[in-house]
Amino acid sequence: MVSPYIFVVSYIGYIVLGLLFFPLVSTQFTVYRETFLFIGIGMGFYIGGCQFVLPDKRKVYFFVTAAVVTFYAYQEYSLWGLVIPVVGLLLLRSVGNIKVEYLVLAGILLLILELAIKGVPLFDPELRKGYADPIFIFGYALLFLGLAFMVKSYNTKYVIALFLGSVGLLSLFTYRVYVLELIIVVFISLYMLKKIQVIHIALSVIPLFLLILFVGYTGVAYQEWELNPVNLFFFRPAFTFGVLNKIVHEAGYFGIFHGRIWLQFTCGTVMGEYLFGYNCNITSTILGPLIFDGGIFGLGLMAFFGAAANTLYRKAVTNELKVPYYAIVMAMFLVGVDVSFIPSIVLLFFAGLYLASD
Repeated sequence: MVSPYIFVVSYIGYIVLGLLFFPLVSTQFTVYRETFLFIGIGMGFYIGGCQFVLPDKRKVYFFVTAAVVTFYAYQEYSLWGLVIPVVGLLLLRSVGNIKVEYLVLAGILLLILELAIKGVPLFDPELRKGYADPIFIFGYALLFLGLAFMVKSYNTKYVIALFLGSVGLLSLFTYRVYVLELIIVVFISLYMLKKIQVIHIALSVIPLFLLILFVGYTGVAYQEWELNPVNLFFFRPAFTFGVLNKIVHEAGYFGIFHGRIWLQFTCGTVMGEYLFGYNCNITSTILGPLIFDGGIFGLGLMAFFGAAANTLYRKAVTNELKVPYYAIVMAMFLVGVDVSFIPSIVLLFFAGLYLASD
């Protein structure tokens, strides 16, 4: 259920949703046959990568992680941004030695501090546009890590209670992506550690789906959508699939940027401005940026994602101490079925490989 192939099932399911509800965006986009070829090749590379296990190269993984996080932190925030790699790498080196309750407490306090300083987006959705700053990032990361590691050593009822409280806190920010990531990481950890069964996950689907529906609709309420919450929810995969088609049509087999996409930590705005002619942040699934940058050849990176995911999975099933690392990476990667986490997802994979290496 939680093997790396869950990504393939999730991706195909998302594309099917995009096709079913494509009439919602049919006036904006066209479906091209080549898109299905690109999807097939991308999934093929990923499945091929899943047949391999990467070697334990702890120092190499740490060096790559350090170099990448330093480059993007300086690019995004200039000299002040160098605080991020210093703190982040120290946390990475000591993550196994810090008490998980301290991580959770620190994360909660930072998120509460952010709400106190900037206000509550749930009550004023326009506030959410200014929340992607270091305080929020560190707060969420600490809470995310703390809960992932807490699952193994703490009573399940206590973990679930804290999880529900954390979901409630994150919902105040109206970022459904972060709520969804937290849900996935906790559920994967609990299931792999045999603390819950499939029936428990099934019973949780409807209330959590309603929460995601509410958070997603509230977060964009200021944009005055004419769609109701349910239609807006299904509009997202249709629109994202439409963008993917547009990228395939524009990029062709050889791509557009040829490596330049990797000069930006987040690629949504770069692609949005090129494709639509104005500043906007778009989603195009995890394949979108790869095709946009390198065409059919850019999809080769999916083999690395498959190999890295399989490596972390194999370590997790043989050593329970490695479960949190796999759960964290897969939670972020599964969200990439919708959100275009390129190139930041690469950084996460290298960090995960570093932590899981012996």
